[in-house]
Amino acid sequence: TFIEALSSPAAPHSIPLDKPYILFVGRIDPKKNLENLILGFHQWNETRGKAFRLILSGRKDPYYAYLVELCQRHEIHDVEFTGFVDEQELANLFTRARAVALVSFGEGFGLPIIEGLAAGKPVLVTTETGGIADTLREHLVVCDPSVDGICKGLEEVVETHGQIQFQWQSFGDVARSMYDVMKRGFENSK
Repeated sequence: TFIEALSSPAAPHSIPLDKPYILFVGRIDPKKNLENLILGFHQWNETRGKAFRLILSGRKDPYYAYLVELCQRHEIHDVEFTGFVDEQELANLFTRARAVALVSFGEGFGLPIIEGLAAGKPVLVTTETGGIADTLREHLVVCDPSVDGICKGLEEVVETHGQIQFQWQSFGDVARSMYDVMKRGFENSK
């Protein structure tokens, strides 16, 4: 499992890690707001002397070609697309990331948020992300989904590096509370 892979010794990986990086994991599609993430990252990284990379890890859906062309058009060279990676490689990516970004316009659950927190990384989400982000908001850096909002959010999430105080016990308490509320709502609807 992913948690086991996180705790096992790091296996060799195929992705060069010569710079610190921000990690996105998920489908490469428009609702993930990747165009704004790439442009916001580029704007932010320019102010840092191009010290960072953005790694986008996920299956290469048809939207992938558009994002590659976007990077070429704007001469953005610090973005890397990994395609699908196995669990060990994914755990390696999370372990070495400076931060995780899931800046979607809407999420069902948002598993990369949990994976990022499990790896002890600060996670950037937008006001539109939804899903588990709504429950864990106090443990996340929240930004506007615009290019400028993401640029500002990246600065904040990198500054929080190493300051994550997420407790799985508190997540368990939150999950139990959510379940109780949903159960009461279901019972009251009968």
